[in-house]
Amino acid sequence: MWGIVGGLAGLAAWLLVAQSAALAVGVAVGGVAAMVVAAVAGVWAGALATLGHRRSGTPQDARRQSSCTWWVVNRLLFLAAVTSVRGFATYFLMYAFRISLEEATKMSGALLTIVGLATLVAALASGWLADVIGRKRLVGLSGIVAALGAVILLWTI
Repeated sequence: MWGIVGGLAGLAAWLLVAQSAALAVGVAVGGVAAMVVAAVAGVWAGALATLGHRRSGTPQDARRQSSCTWWVVNRLLFLAAVTSVRGFATYFLMYAFRISLEEATKMSGALLTIVGLATLVAALASGWLADVIGRKRLVGLSGIVAALGAVILLWTI
């Protein structure tokens, strides 16, 4: 089913951009959709199986603790993104900058170190910022900043 979503996105992109870019859009959209659905469905199934275990509770217990379940989904999607970047960054750097495997590995390590440090700083600052402006506003603001970053990234390609 999620392959169909990617295929439809690729067909729509085919009308606007070159064939190779349309294929990349289709694969990316289908892959991201499948990853999100797998993470959400997997975590909810796990929550229902553990929080709703027949000896310790009911499936309603899992539904009552949905904020915990969504926090686990959030962490899983975050780790999936970091793992995906780690897996392809070296090869992307080799191709994009025409450098050796050794140089690309060093650059990839530096990139992931910077991402890790930035994540640590952002996580610490976000707790304070959530207290100041509220959690819902912070989530909305972070979504806007992420969308803006994605647009800038796509614009520069």
